[in-house]
Amino acid sequence: MNKILGIDLGTNSIGLTLREDEVFSWYGVYTFRKGVGEGKTGEFSFAAERTKHRSSRRLYNARRYRKWETLEVLIEKGYCPLNMENLDKWKKYKKGIGRVFPVEDKAFQKWIRLDFNGDNTPDFSSPFQLRRLLINEKLDLSIQENRYKIGRALYHIAQRRGFKSSRKQGANEKTAVYKGSNETKTIGRNEYEDLIIEHGSLGAAFAYLEDNGIRVRNRYTLRSDYLSEVQKILECQNIADNDFKEKIEKAIFFQRPLRSQKALVGKCTLEPNKARCPVSHPRFEEYRAWSFINNIKFRTDKDAQLEAIPLELKEKLYHEKFFFKSKREFDFSEIRKFIQAKGGKNWELNYSKKMDKVSVSSCFVSARLKSVFGEDWKNYEKTVIRKNKKGEDEAKKYTIEDIWHILFSFEDEEYFDEFLIDVLELEETQVKELKTLFNNFPVGYANLSLKAINNILPFLREGMIYSQAVILAKIPEILGKEVFEGDREVILKAIKDEIEANRKYKKIITIANNLIFKYYALDYEDRFAWKDTTYKLNESDFKDVESAAKEHFGGKTWLKLDDGYKQKILSEVTAKYQAFFASSKREHLKPPHLVNQIKRFLDDNFNVEEKILNKIYHPSQIDIYPKKEGQQYLLSPKTASFKNPMAYKTLYKLRDVINYLIKTGKIDEDTRIVVEVARDLNDSNKRWAIEQYQRHRETENREFANAISELIKDPEFSGIANPISTTDTDKFRLWAEQLENYEEVVKSINASKDDVQKYRLWKEQNCVCIYTGKLIKLTDLFNKNVIDFEHTIPRSKSFDNSLANLTVCYADYNRGIKKNQMPTELPNYEFESHGYLPIKPRLLDWEKKVDALRKQIETQKRNSKLAIDKDSKDKAIRARHLLQMEYNYWKNKLDRFTRTEIPQGFVNSQLIDTQIITKYAFHYLKTVFSKVEVIKGTNTAQFRKIYEIQPKDEAKDRGKHYHHAIDAAVLTLIPSPRKREEILKTAYEFEEENRGKQYHEKPFSSFSYSMIEEIQKNILINNIADKDQTLTLGIKKVRKRGRIVWLRDKNGKLLLDANGNKIIKIAQGDSIRGELHQQTYYGKIKIAAKDKDGSLKRNEDGNILYNQVDGKDEIWMVIRKPIDSVNFKTDVIIDKHLEQHLKRKLAEGVKQHELKDFQGKTLRHLRCRVKAARGFMNPDNATIVKEQVYKSSKDYKNFIYADSGENYMFGLYENENGRSIVPFNVFESAKYAKHLEELTPENLFKSKEILEPVYIGRGKKSKRAIIKHVFMVGQKVILFENDKEELKDLENDDLSNRLYFVKRLADAKTQRILFQHHLDARDDKQLMGDFPKEEFGTKGKDGFSKFSVDFVAPRLLLTPGNFTFVIEGEDFDMKLDGSIEFKF
Repeated sequence: MNKILGIDLGTNSIGLTLREDEVFSWYGVYTFRKGVGEGKTGEFSFAAERTKHRSSRRLYNARRYRKWETLEVLIEKGYCPLNMENLDKWKKYKKGIGRVFPVEDKAFQKWIRLDFNGDNTPDFSSPFQLRRLLINEKLDLSIQENRYKIGRALYHIAQRRGFKSSRKQGANEKTAVYKGSNETKTIGRNEYEDLIIEHGSLGAAFAYLEDNGIRVRNRYTLRSDYLSEVQKILECQNIADNDFKEKIEKAIFFQRPLRSQKALVGKCTLEPNKARCPVSHPRFEEYRAWSFINNIKFRTDKDAQLEAIPLELKEKLYHEKFFFKSKREFDFSEIRKFIQAKGGKNWELNYSKKMDKVSVSSCFVSARLKSVFGEDWKNYEKTVIRKNKKGEDEAKKYTIEDIWHILFSFEDEEYFDEFLIDVLELEETQVKELKTLFNNFPVGYANLSLKAINNILPFLREGMIYSQAVILAKIPEILGKEVFEGDREVILKAIKDEIEANRKYKKIITIANNLIFKYYALDYEDRFAWKDTTYKLNESDFKDVESAAKEHFGGKTWLKLDDGYKQKILSEVTAKYQAFFASSKREHLKPPHLVNQIKRFLDDNFNVEEKILNKIYHPSQIDIYPKKEGQQYLLSPKTASFKNPMAYKTLYKLRDVINYLIKTGKIDEDTRIVVEVARDLNDSNKRWAIEQYQRHRETENREFANAISELIKDPEFSGIANPISTTDTDKFRLWAEQLENYEEVVKSINASKDDVQKYRLWKEQNCVCIYTGKLIKLTDLFNKNVIDFEHTIPRSKSFDNSLANLTVCYADYNRGIKKNQMPTELPNYEFESHGYLPIKPRLLDWEKKVDALRKQIETQKRNSKLAIDKDSKDKAIRARHLLQMEYNYWKNKLDRFTRTEIPQGFVNSQLIDTQIITKYAFHYLKTVFSKVEVIKGTNTAQFRKIYEIQPKDEAKDRGKHYHHAIDAAVLTLIPSPRKREEILKTAYEFEEENRGKQYHEKPFSSFSYSMIEEIQKNILINNIADKDQTLTLGIKKVRKRGRIVWLRDKNGKLLLDANGNKIIKIAQGDSIRGELHQQTYYGKIKIAAKDKDGSLKRNEDGNILYNQVDGKDEIWMVIRKPIDSVNFKTDVIIDKHLEQHLKRKLAEGVKQHELKDFQGKTLRHLRCRVKAARGFMNPDNATIVKEQVYKSSKDYKNFIYADSGENYMFGLYENENGRSIVPFNVFESAKYAKHLEELTPENLFKSKEILEPVYIGRGKKSKRAIIKHVFMVGQKVILFENDKEELKDLENDDLSNRLYFVKRLADAKTQRILFQHHLDARDDKQLMGDFPKEEFGTKGKDGFSKFSVDFVAPRLLLTPGNFTFVIEGEDFDMKLDGSIEFKF
């Protein structure tokens, strides 16, 4: 039985259909959450978010520990009144109590408030005033009060120790520190540097600002300023205690060394156990330079073969042109000039002059090291005497490798300076150069390890191209250096001959396989010599052989080949084709593996073991996913070759499904796999660029569609156009692209068309037909009798239906002269003919555009390489992707008008998906399946129309998830490559001959659309919820300096498991995971009652009265909003008098950020009421995050509040009185999890019941309820009308109408859960369009309140009274193949 599995891979979905002969025997769709998050600003990486929050926590902790260490030193030396016992209570966490801030320590609180004489009044208005005093006036330290003053100043400095320059900070941050930030309105240090110099210290400068009423906050400061001030204070106060000075500086300024990132570096593609080499390493720079140089070729005659430039010239080029210490890249034009100056003036290089602006990477680091250490820099050595850990003198030798490693690993510029001066004893000029290099050090890693590079480099230095050098790189190690060097020339020549023979043989196999593809593309009854192994090729076959050879090389290239070479090609292909017919298996020919060929040569001549031979490198045969012996199932898709969380998520889900299908016997290794991959499965920067590009095009499409609508309304318009037609929209786009002299042309066509001026028109054809040179009138554009919308290179030849291969032209020329020809074949391509001007001169503008875009791309490439921080790098990469898409469009457009032939490779590029992710999916599936094909999405769309699954002019309906399974079904119907090509060619020829009419045929005789309808009717979508990790205790491998730590016994001996393997040390957490609450903090206020005049109401005792809500004082949640973000129209400002005052000022023209209060102070924040949904935040729903340190007499003011975010789970409680829902958020989970041994959702609810039991019923009938079920997002339910037993008798089509999943735990107060129908793929906007608000309200997106078998609601918003369903996990299971298994 012939089995074909179609797989449609998306960003958050997988569609699969299995076809067995002529039956769709199984189909399924799996939806899941994307591997990346989506926020208000677009996509974000979950890992990056976790890292960001972890960094914030670590920074917060570092500040706390710094304060505690400072206080410990101050207490020890008598500079702080706090005692060690109270410090320990604050510093050390005690289970059940936590940390206790010494708020009750009165002496400490006075010290904090700057009250040193105990009169309950601060002695200084701010710590800055105290710090100014301490650098200008010597205090008597025998007086305890004065010692406390010094301690308080040092404690203040410890709380904010300033910015320290490090390579980890990006260029943007470093610039902002000195110049300030417009984004955060933070003032840079440059603005107040003179004040620091004038007043002697940072604290004194800030005290001066305070004296003059200038705000001190929101300023960047430098750590060096703080350190200088501490030293000045200690010097001015004549503190001679060196132990104290050393300890206090260490407590305030010590910074823990950064953790090693070695473990995160990817592995080498050639040496899998070795880490990749940094791009800054001199060896990598040399390897990169030689790899480039060895690809430069030349010829002195245009008909001659290209050959490599001489080795002597290569060496000069490397030494004289690649060593730039001032720039990392240079233009290729400099290489061209160098070669011309060295004797190659008349040489034609394999880099055209258009490539002169291509960036070439220099040996930037090597050049600087050479400048510092001289011509013999590679052999630099310096021996110094240093103290070892025992305090003994020890000789230490430093080489250039050590110098590079210091540059690479040091982060602190000060330590770097000290090392160069004190240890290496370098001169001032040398230090200056190395500091310049240090601050501009290249960041990133190569694909290869240093070991692999060292193996490859010797052969690159001999002038070999990369592919040869890689193959030879491991040979000396395999044979032994003595053996290799003894027969070096013989071995090298023999291996080069093997490489060349392999290359030629592959051409023969490729051409022969194309013939075999065509043979199998014939209908079964037309396959000649079927099972006749005695068949001999005839004259017709010989012509097919020659035709296939021409197709492979391209017609014009074939004619230029030497007759002897052509005859040899034909002879060898004929022999292979004859061998195909002579074989009873009639299989495609397998291409030769070069590595295997080399192995045989070495084994035959040197008798090398197989195990050793397997070490040979080969760049094109690196196993992304190496297949293991006896492998039956897909293993982990994770590989060091690429990092893409979205792609990984999809591949992991695919693994689960495929392995289940193998396990249940539905598929096996012989099943043919056909895959289509969504192009959204790219890296985040490319996805962003694609989204921006598409959004821009969609905006233009809407504008063009509107213009077409206006055109139709024009009574003078005689053409026919449809504003919602994709074809007419594209026509309008193409017309727009042709417009250069925009205003003149628009006026000449129709001066009243003002709307046309809204469009940014592309300068493509200058508003003329590119074939005839005649102006195309707007009124003619949509007249099909006048203007054709045609393929530049006929689609039947190119298989190309992209916009780059489309243009608008006059119908009479297209139908009478162009017909089925390429532009370069037309009579007026280069010279005037048939009364038409030549075409070629009209392409000059396109050439200029392509050249300009190429230069911009190179600029962005350079910017991304030079970027120091991630934001700058991402910005450059995104800009490059956008430019690249624009460049590809125009380059392809130009290519279609200049191409002289259509080789097979061009056709294949239109049929085969070449995305990076496609390559990984292909190799991943190949580890289990022998036959895997990847289909381009555009071709799947074509076959949907050919097989009449989708009408030609209709867009694919994506509103139901079953479209993924239908696409997968189409993939199973698409035939093998050569037959596929024949069908598409026939279809395109039919369209060309029949003015765009759709060609149809059946994939097999019994196929009908009803087979597709069966999928739509019966499929059950498996909405896979992510595994909830909230209650899963975190575990991680323990690492030290990047290396795994292994378990050891008391004596330090390694512990081994039962198999004798080392055991990894694991650290396990004891808390729940996830965001406990939202990041914004709130306060509470009571709303005072006021009379009609706005005065406060009071009772008889004079106490303020408050507004009442349900018999309680009215409480509002409030937030301090930055003044710039306050909306004076919609925000509820708490202080009404102030609000009126500010509105008057705004009306007078005062800018919002310059508003002042009644006392004339500039306002930076206003208290506003917190909004939530359509109203305001309910105080009862606010989560208490922590207590205020300093207590208020009003209890509600003693806490800091936050929004707990969306509900984490709903508990369904039940008794004889009914049902009720109890919410549980993540913050509560953390609270109750502390008391549980087994952490489960049910146990959390039961733990909460101890304090808050759940009762259902009114008055005396109220009884305690028990928990029946815990609802979480993603859980599936199947609804019934009367009784759950009715579900057992239902077929899939009826079950499909009843299957829903929990989309959102909507509202605990109104006891509602939002369910979504398993098939529905529409978003809120689409649902509101399909269910208009006028008729349905917001039920389309918010859910219908009742289930009915007569109406399949896209969403249901149900309360416990309407929970007439069975629940996944309790009442039924949905298996991975989509089948339902009831448990009752």
